[in-house]
Amino acid sequence: MPVRDSFSIRRPLDSPVGIAKDFVGSKIEEVSLAKLASSPTIFASVERDTLPIPSTRDREGYYGDRHFEYWLSGFSDYIQIREVYPAARLRGARLLDFGGATGRVARHFFVQEELAEVMVCDVNINNVAWVLEHLQGINAFKNSPIPSLPLPDNSFDLITAFSVFTHMNEYELAWLYELKRILKPGGLLCVTVHNDDTWRILPTTWVYNVLQKSKEFQAIYSANAPLKERHAFEYSSENVYNCNTFHPNSYIHRTWGRILTVLEIRPRFHSYQSGVLLGKEM
Repeated sequence: MPVRDSFSIRRPLDSPVGIAKDFVGSKIEEVSLAKLASSPTIFASVERDTLPIPSTRDREGYYGDRHFEYWLSGFSDYIQIREVYPAARLRGARLLDFGGATGRVARHFFVQEELAEVMVCDVNINNVAWVLEHLQGINAFKNSPIPSLPLPDNSFDLITAFSVFTHMNEYELAWLYELKRILKPGGLLCVTVHNDDTWRILPTTWVYNVLQKSKEFQAIYSANAPLKERHAFEYSSENVYNCNTFHPNSYIHRTWGRILTVLEIRPRFHSYQSGVLLGKEM
């Protein structure tokens, strides 16, 4: 009998807390998101988004009761993708948000752009259930921890994976091959990672406190030591989403570059995580 992880156990979903404009003007702690909230153009985007916002529990605790800050975090990541993927290419494109949780980022592509399809997959059955229940028009399914997706070859123009490969260990390369399979030739895969840039600023990040509980991390880390090797520091006994993984840029170029073309590595792309832009040749 297969091992059943906690991400496969259904539970009742909470009611949504409201929509984005209900929380405009509320407390924002993250400096970059506070700056984004003060932009004169943000209100038009807020008005367009009438999709509900999940409760704190239904978004895995992120941003506590700061609901507008949660919305802004997804909007910020959407803007980052817009900077590397021209609007002209987005029109009519198909997007997969791999590990997309309750649509934190995907909702913005659905609302703000004219895409042919927006799809979310996630290992957590409750995230998928929330998207299907509350984000009408966005398709979603639960994926297995084993690298296999029920999708045809060359299906998507754009694939995003925010904070997914940062928590992946033994199936990392197999997942890259699977995402390559469903990415269209000429398409873009955007993955966020903990890399050399993250390693250098680690004490300023919240993940540093989590890592302090790892004896392996304590033995390896020092503020002046560079990130020379790939490391996966486990923090739970789950069989999936159970570690914080660090990828040196040299490893990404050397190993990931065998699978897809490494176009660019952008520091601080998603908070303290860097963005790896990967292309599939025509």
